Amino acid sequence: MLEEATQMHESFGFEIEACGVAASHAYDARMEAARKLVGNHEALLYDLSHPQPRTQQVLERVPEGSRIYADQALLECARRLLGPRRGSETHEVRCEMNNPTQANAWATVWRYLQTRIQSKPEQKPGRSPDMSPEAAASMLAVLEEIACSSLTLAHKLSMPHWLMLQDALEERESSGAPAEGAAAAHSQAAREAAARKLIGNHDRVLRDLCNPSPITNIEGKPLTQLELVRVDVGCAPYADEVLRETARRLLGRRAGLELLEVHPDPSNEAQTAAWGATAYYLCGRLQAMDDERPGRTPDMPPAAAAAMKAVLREVAGPRAHLDASRVWAGLELLIEQGAGFDSVADGRAKPFPHMARQEAAERLLRNRHKVLADVCNPSTTLNIYGKPLTQLELGRVDPRLSPYVDELMQETVRRLLGKRAGSGALEAKLHLHNHEQCTTWHKAATYLIGRIQSTPEQKPGREPDMSFIAGNATLAVLAEVGQSALTATIAATAPHWAMLRKALGKGSTTAATREAVDLTAAGNPLQYREAAARKLIGNHVNVLCDVCNPSTTLNIYGKPLTQLELVRVDVGFAPYADEVLRETARRLLGQRAGLELLENAKFHELPREHGADKYHAGEGGEYHAGEGSEYGKHGYEGGYEGGYEGGFEHGIEEGNARRRASGGLDYKKFDKIVDSDDEDDSRKPQPPAQMLGMPPELKLALAKVEAAKERGDQAGTMLAMAELEARLQDQPADFKRMFLDGAGLPGRAGKKLSALDRKLAEIDDVAASIKALTSPASKEKLAAQLAEVEKHKAAAAEAAAAVAQRNKDLQEAQEKKQKQGEIVDNTVHVARKAMVEQAKIYQEEDKLRAEMFLSLKERGNLAMQKQDLTAARAFYSEALEITQIADLERAKLLGNRSVCYTQLGYSDLAKADAEEAAELAPEWGKAHYRLGCLRLQANELSGALDSMRTAKELMPEMPEVGKLFASGAVPGASFLFDALRREAEKRLDVAQTAASVASKAAKKAAKPAAAASAAAAAAYTAAAAGSVLALLCNNLAACHLKLGAEATEPAEAREAFERCASEAQAALSAAEDASASLATAAAAVSAAAAVAGGAPGTAPSTAAGAACEQLKTALEGTVLKAKLRLAEATKLRA
Repeated sequence: MLEEATQMHESFGFEIEACGVAASHAYDARMEAARKLVGNHEALLYDLSHPQPRTQQVLERVPEGSRIYADQALLECARRLLGPRRGSETHEVRCEMNNPTQANAWATVWRYLQTRIQSKPEQKPGRSPDMSPEAAASMLAVLEEIACSSLTLAHKLSMPHWLMLQDALEERESSGAPAEGAAAAHSQAAREAAARKLIGNHDRVLRDLCNPSPITNIEGKPLTQLELVRVDVGCAPYADEVLRETARRLLGRRAGLELLEVHPDPSNEAQTAAWGATAYYLCGRLQAMDDERPGRTPDMPPAAAAAMKAVLREVAGPRAHLDASRVWAGLELLIEQGAGFDSVADGRAKPFPHMARQEAAERLLRNRHKVLADVCNPSTTLNIYGKPLTQLELGRVDPRLSPYVDELMQETVRRLLGKRAGSGALEAKLHLHNHEQCTTWHKAATYLIGRIQSTPEQKPGREPDMSFIAGNATLAVLAEVGQSALTATIAATAPHWAMLRKALGKGSTTAATREAVDLTAAGNPLQYREAAARKLIGNHVNVLCDVCNPSTTLNIYGKPLTQLELVRVDVGFAPYADEVLRETARRLLGQRAGLELLENAKFHELPREHGADKYHAGEGGEYHAGEGSEYGKHGYEGGYEGGYEGGFEHGIEEGNARRRASGGLDYKKFDKIVDSDDEDDSRKPQPPAQMLGMPPELKLALAKVEAAKERGDQAGTMLAMAELEARLQDQPADFKRMFLDGAGLPGRAGKKLSALDRKLAEIDDVAASIKALTSPASKEKLAAQLAEVEKHKAAAAEAAAAVAQRNKDLQEAQEKKQKQGEIVDNTVHVARKAMVEQAKIYQEEDKLRAEMFLSLKERGNLAMQKQDLTAARAFYSEALEITQIADLERAKLLGNRSVCYTQLGYSDLAKADAEEAAELAPEWGKAHYRLGCLRLQANELSGALDSMRTAKELMPEMPEVGKLFASGAVPGASFLFDALRREAEKRLDVAQTAASVASKAAKKAAKPAAAASAAAAAAYTAAAAGSVLALLCNNLAACHLKLGAEATEPAEAREAFERCASEAQAALSAAEDASASLATAAAAVSAAAAVAGGAPGTAPSTAAGAACEQLKTALEGTVLKAKLRLAEATKLRA
């Protein structure tokens, strides 16, 4: 094809137009690039896939297994450069849809040649450019188009799907369609804004996601955010699947979109990895706020960005579908890596030393199967070893949720190990709207915190699970992981709260922004609503932490818990509690720009078996109603003022009304957030009757019983009842009997007590308590308890001293190890630096040696051209003294010096240099040729023949023997002619024998025509052999004739003339025999034609006759020359 295009252009000036990006480049540039590529494709392919290249090792090359795909890319590049022509479609190579290896290899070819091709001398000084800049630009443009073939194909095949998504987005009737999964946690406006952005820009997003260039972005500008890893261009179809599935889930349940649902194949590792990588890149790439990347416009509002990120994480799945066994195997590798160095941890594991964290992680990993079985033990009486169950107060996890428990242990081990290479890929992600996962993590962490033993005193008779420091590290990390739902909720909703804070800071400047969202909030003045919203937005983190506080004894500030009659929300439902807070703040702020994106039009109900109805609408709301006054006690900026309480409670009331209208959750219990001072006691929440006038320790015990009953924990309820009975032992008998019988206080069962009755009952209880505390038995008991406390204090002080000493020893050992490591590092650094310097010296020496060698060689060649043989010999000799030069270069230099010696008349030195050159470079034919010539001049005929034969094999273009004869090397030529004659005589004998046999066989053959043809061929072969022998004999006669003419002695001249006459006579005899064989061949040809029925003038007989005539003419010339030389030799001999 290349030759055809060149011929058409040179003959007719016809230039074939190209397609695609090649059409924008000139014809001459394309042809130059194609000519270079076609002529050097084998060397280029070898360099592309070489596993151990000698130069430019940093360039990315194609694996040997993908060599065929690299050849495809080069072939397709040449075809597109040449343009469409007849037959070019048969060479077209198409990109395969589900073959990422092919597409990645094509992209690698483009990236490699983008750096490898040289079009200007200044790019690589000292090396000639590969092609012109125009040709290089055309080739690289076509290679880039080929590298992006997978992207183009993915976009083309997915276009119908994107059109369906566009139609669904613009369809008004389906605009209120509900969403599922992670998308259901976000408002419809936020989801539609995110989907509109993604659908409208999906082509640019896909090209940016799979950009194969390591230097520039899709707009040709320098690449940014280099920390984000892009998806291989070969996985572009899989990346497009992620984008389509994300857009589908953001749009919700709309008609026809169920046809576009797609899921990854778990057995396809490339697809699952591409799904995870796509989600990770887009989550890092998406910009929602101005301050995230200054100077760049945000991609979408924060609420829309949060919706898209949530759906992306859900689509990709946790940890790119790594199964539990592979994660545990990876953690084992991390533990083995940590044996030789100190790691650094984050979070609550940071204060603990490396050795303690390493020990804790190793213990938990080695015993993970036992720990998992213990946490998920379904038995209520026996442990996993068949013994009676202990620590019944700890709540275990349903065996059905064991995968989540396994994830909790994996994440705990990973955080204990700290920052190590590859630990980020093993991170277990918590999905906020997966209530089972969130609740299981918290419950399992709480169980393990109560279960792990680090000192013998904790559980006498049982060995500690690990050392004291390792145990504390484990407990700290477990507490951190157990509350991941709370911390993740705070982090995930930060953009939402930032948007609310921004709207609050702007204020209400117009009448529209002063209007409330609904009628309920509109009944309160604007200043009250803004004050309530400011308090809630400014303290939302503390409020959420207090609402979801998992402790049963301490509040979030470490002080004793109050208002134990209020049931807090489970940590696993922190996202839903935060939804309530955000929606309340949004309604208090009213109709302000952008807040419609934060509207939670419909909260998401959870299965009732998990208690969602209780936490969402029941105790959760009642908790807020009662805990409002405590916000001011512990730093909530003074709590909520009575003047704007109505704004807050009406904001929640409107939510209740909407929920009741839609049949969903009821938030009526949130209307008790703050009670004003003048409110009637009948409206305030009343505590249970049996808790009135009760000592604090009994209130706490009773609260534990109620909490255990609410959880459905039978074992916990029994333990709490036992503690309550123990507390009642010091109470009066009638009070104890009344309490246990469930009758309440005398005369007050089931009634509301007045304020005076409550005060009197409290006074009676306080008096009884004082009386009990002043009794001798109480004093003795108190003294014993104080002594026991002092004993425990002393033991704790000793343990603290031991721990401090151990920490000190560990610190000293760590410092010593660090110093030793620094010494080793310094030594290694110095040694490495010395090695680098020595290598540089060697490189400089090699470079200087090569430059000196080339300089001397060039000066010698220049002297040879000027026929200054003495100077040339001196330069060549000086260059040969340089060591570490390649054998071929040294052999060439020896050959040049041999020529100098020859022309200077030093034949022995010339022959010695030629012999050494032939030994150094046995594959260099010119060395053998020069050696043969010198041996001929020295009359070493046998050696000359060997050298000439070797030279002829290595160098077919070597001068013929006749040229040697013409140059004056007559003795050598005579010797060679003689050797050739003996060979020709043998061949003539064989040919004559074959002709005789063929002639006899022709007379007896069953097929006369075929036999006659064979006899003719054999006779012709014998004639040709005789002709060659006659020619050689004639050449030998010429050699001897010349030797006789040049001889100085008469005897030598006479002998040479006699040999000349003898060879001339032999030539005549051979020519006569050849003429006879030729006549036989001609007769056989005529006989064959006659037998075959054809005339003598037919095509086969004519061709054979022409060959015979040609040979006959040659024989006549040989006979004439032989007769002349015979006559001349006879005359000179006389």
